[in-house]
Amino acid sequence: MKFYNPDIKEEKFIKVSQIKNGDKLLIGNKVFTVKVADSFFSRLLGLMGKKEMKDNQALLITKCNSIHTFFMRFNMDAVFLDKNMVVKKSVKSIKPCSVAAEWSSSAVLEFMSKGNEKTQVEENDKIKILV
Repeated sequence: MKFYNPDIKEEKFIKVSQIKNGDKLLIGNKVFTVKVADSFFSRLLGLMGKKEMKDNQALLITKCNSIHTFFMRFNMDAVFLDKNMVVKKSVKSIKPCSVAAEWSSSAVLEFMSKGNEKTQVEENDKIKILV
């Protein structure tokens, strides 16, 4: 299924290192606004302690190949990416107090499971930035 949004003029392939806060990413069949966690503390904290996030928001954790959901309050989905934004692994509905990893990945996209049940992401999909 081809995603269409009249407000988006172009889809581009980019690298993880080029993503900035507020960028819009096409993840599977849905557009997400991304927040980047690229410092030691922002990567350490991630989504810990958050009660929820909007269903169109995602957190991109750079320099990361494993995550935990300790001190989390909601189920989330995780998409493990290589440096070229290619999906290495997708994990749906990770419960609090869990661990997930993909050793060949270099970044992870996290977003709430609630509201994103129909978001389809498969191994070897390429995540695109929308401009």
